[in-house]
This record gives sequence, C-alpha cells and structure tokens, in this order.
Amino acid sequence: MSLTKSDLVEALQQFKSEFKSELRAELKADLSKELQDFKDALNDKLTTLRTNVDSVGARVLDAETMIQTVDQRVSAMQGDLRRYSQQTELLHLKVEDLENRSCREYICIKSLRETAEGPDIQKFIPVIFQSLLPEDVAPIRLDRVHRVGQRIGASDRAQQDMLAKFHDYQVKEEVLAAAREKDSVSFDGNDCALFQDMAPSTLARRQLFRPIMEKLRSEGVKYR
Repeated sequence: MSLTKSDLVEALQQFKSEFKSELRAELKADLSKELQDFKDALNDKLTTLRTNVDSVGARVLDAETMIQTVDQRVSAMQGDLRRYSQQTELLHLKVEDLENRSCREYICIKSLRETAEGPDIQKFIPVIFQSLLPEDVAPIRLDRVHRVGQRIGASDRAQQDMLAKFHDYQVKEEVLAAAREKDSVSFDGNDCALFQDMAPSTLARRQLFRPIMEKLRSEGVKYR
C-alpha cells in the first residue's frame, strides 16, 4: 500500500495535534503540581508567620500590661516621694527650730582678737556685756564662754568667734538690744560684734537675704 502526499500531510498534522495535546496536558499537570506546592509552602509560611505574629502580639500585650503596672507603681512612688520630701522638710524645720531654741541663751561674739580676753575669758567677756548696760544693773551671770569655729588672720591678730551662754535670757536680750543701738561694740580698745547665735541652716537662709538687708540699710530703713 502506497502513501500519497496527502496521506503524509494528514498523518503529520494528526501527530502534531496529538503531540500538542500531550505536551499541553503534561505542562498543565506540572504547572498544577508546582502551583499546588507553592501554595502549600506559602500556606505553611503564612501559618508560621501568623503564629509568630500572634506570639509577638501576646508579648506586646504583656509588655503593655507590665508598662501600665510600672507606670502605676512609679506614680505611687512619686506620690510617696513627694509626701516623704514634705515630711522631711517639716522635720528639718522642726529640728532647725529646736536648734534655734537651744541657742536662745547664746550670744555669738565676732571679730574679737584671741589675745584680747587675757588669761581669764570667763571674767573678760561679762565685762564687755556689762559695759553695754546701765551701771545699776546686777552683774551678768554667764554659764559658760568658749571659742568656736576656725581662726582667721595672722597669729598676732588672729580672730575666732566666741559663744557666751547667759544664765538669764532676759539679760541676754537687753545686751543684744543695747548692742544694736551702737555702731560698734568696743571695750578697752578691743572691737567686736554681737549677734544672736543661730542654727547654721538659719544663717544660710539669712545669707540669701543679705542683699535685701543691705538695700534696706542703704535706704535708712530699720529692721530686726
């Protein structure tokens, strides 16, 4: 049996059609499998990512809860700190007041040379105070007199503050009042200044007030 040209062409066209169909089917199957594999892999990754996101979300929620708790504690601690600071300041003021009360009977003597009092400081200092009061006033009684603080100046002109404790508070007030009426206190050629003894913290606050005091003094305004 001989094949004609038309038979060959028809056979080729049939082969071509069948080949295309098989190739299309194989490609479709391969693409479907790859697509399914990709989708499965993507779903696995999305599941993992979702799990991780949920885990991170839970941790963020826990962190926010902890931060809120810490904020509440910090706020409470700040309130406690303010209260303790106020209480501490009140205690400082009370201690300062008690210290100043313990200084009520004391006069601080400044700018007096160390050698001015001679051999007996207990006798010399009352004489200075007595010179400020009227002659008919009874002798001043001092419970004690002693030097305090650091020495200032050269050895031959060194000065050191003194504290004198009066036996009678009212007499101390009279001495201070008399000293305020004088520009300076001097006895037997020895100059000095008399001040009410005070707590260091009170003196520090008064130091801050000094510019106002100097302004008042320059304007001739009396203050106490």
